[in-house]
Amino acid sequence: LKKYVSKKDNTLIIFWASWCSTCIEESEQLNNFMINNPNIPIIIVSHDKNISDLQNYLSINNYNWFVILDTEKSIRENIDNGSKGIPATYLLDNNLNILSKTTDTMTEEEFFNFYNLIK
Repeated sequence: LKKYVSKKDNTLIIFWASWCSTCIEESEQLNNFMINNPNIPIIIVSHDKNISDLQNYLSINNYNWFVILDTEKSIRENIDNGSKGIPATYLLDNNLNILSKTTDTMTEEEFFNFYNLIK
């Protein structure tokens, strides 16, 4: 994950899955946020069980997201040991320190405010 995190800005890491109903509810808002804020570093980490489920969901919805498939949930475990629940959004600095986190479903505006809360 370290190689994908921005060297100069904080990075949003969103843990998500195509089988998660609240993740699906949030997807359009997340997609709009990504389109309208192309300079904000965002990484989606999918907890889908296989790549085809993930690819099908992204394709059907025309989402052009950078996604890391993590079926074992090891990325989140390394960032925030013992944490559970998706969707989950983390704001990390370039050393993978957690600046803020939430398991609330967010709107486009809430994603923006969450990212800009700590500057």
